[in-house]
Amino acid sequence: MAKLPYDTLVSVQQHWRQMNVPEWKRAGMIALVNVLMHKLIDNNHDIENVELQYPEDCDNFDVFRDVAYGLSAFVTKRDSGGLVMNGFGHCRDEIEVE
Repeated sequence: MAKLPYDTLVSVQQHWRQMNVPEWKRAGMIALVNVLMHKLIDNNHDIENVELQYPEDCDNFDVFRDVAYGLSAFVTKRDSGGLVMNGFGHCRDEIEVE
């Protein structure tokens, strides 16, 4: 079972709170990470099968894209439309999956 430590997610949220971006964007990014944390809890803290979906989990593409970048996640298109974010932390050493 692969886990993404919650302190990593909280640290990312703290960093975003200090960024020089519009408040609506910061709030959206933090809210989307909260959705991710709830999905992790519902999935017994296993990150492997957790996905965030656009537009279901976040209706703002810029927020969705920036969270994917910030969490070093993969984003792919769904056949039915929209996007799926998964593979969190696989592209950056700073975000470690246990």
